[in-house]
Amino acid sequence: MVDRKRLKQSMRLWVRRPCTGMTLLELMIAVLLFGVFLGVFALVSEYVTRFMAERDGDAALPLSATASSQLALSRAMEVWVAYLAQAGIDRSTISSYANGCVEDPVSAWKLPGYSLSDWRNQYGLPAGYQFCLRPTSRVESELSDLIANVPGATPGIYVLVAMPQRTSLATLPERRLFCRPAPFC
Repeated sequence: MVDRKRLKQSMRLWVRRPCTGMTLLELMIAVLLFGVFLGVFALVSEYVTRFMAERDGDAALPLSATASSQLALSRAMEVWVAYLAQAGIDRSTISSYANGCVEDPVSAWKLPGYSLSDWRNQYGLPAGYQFCLRPTSRVESELSDLIANVPGATPGIYVLVAMPQRTSLATLPERRLFCRPAPFC
């Protein structure tokens, strides 16, 4: 036979008691452990960041400089894409630009506006990039076919790529996908 007294005692362990919260001592210990955890996390993440920056050779370059150089690169590419997407540029001219990568697209592709040195000096465009214009599988039709709305005439899709000579945390590849001629996209 089961002892009723022992059964009642064991049943009390399963009964939910009302929650009374943490005592002041438990709260102080919890806050102390949380502070220690955050301190260790900050030290480890700082060490890892410094180690990665030294490994990539960019220890002297702060994150804000990296972000501003990527922003300058993005702005320059947007300006160049806006020019290359114009209908006034012949398809054969664009095809000749797509024959490889150049370090100075402004002079090689005869882009209007700022020279590459102006982009670098005034706007912080990073050095060490090669710019490539690549066509995609969507081949551009003749402009006269697009104007006449010939069935099957399609605008072309191109990719402007900025490839760093050495990839690191400070120099990341950048690309712009664009359609040309712009009025037919």
